[in-house]
Amino acid sequence: MNIFHIDNDHFEFELSVPGHYNFHSGECQDTAKAGFCHPAIDLIFMSPETPDLCHLQELLNRGKCCTAALVQMALGKRRERNDQLLSAAEALCGGVQTGRLCGALTGGALLINILAPDRAGREMIRELSRWFKEEFTPRYGGSDCKTILGGSDLNRGSRCPEVIETVFIKVMEILGENGIDTL
Repeated sequence: MNIFHIDNDHFEFELSVPGHYNFHSGECQDTAKAGFCHPAIDLIFMSPETPDLCHLQELLNRGKCCTAALVQMALGKRRERNDQLLSAAEALCGGVQTGRLCGALTGGALLINILAPDRAGREMIRELSRWFKEEFTPRYGGSDCKTILGGSDLNRGSRCPEVIETVFIKVMEILGENGIDTL
């Protein structure tokens, strides 16, 4: 990797990862202080999903909720716009507005189905659901929205972005393992 310039808002570098792709430079304007979009963190955790994670973080920073942000990512990958679907997805946020089924999980299932409608089938979504429970129950004591938040909406800003990003990465992995091109 060659680093040419780096500061708080802009970074330029050249990176070639065998089996992945070449990434030459990037910029995280308003999201430079958030999660994966900070240049130093991007350099450490560089993966094929990094530009997508930067965009996902930007959607969350603009107020998109968990499910709607993941649906927006799917629509963006298909280069489609569907305001009605995004509006409907918002109903699933916050555990279907009740703290129950986590919106990151429902958003992940929708993401799979939008990107692979003919092949999503039950198996990919079931795999995501199994993984979600195994991944988050040990961390938070359960996998529903209310439990992940520890019963307090004050945890939404610290826990939800990480859960949503982790789900997005897992969905991309599941789709890739099933031969679905997500770039």
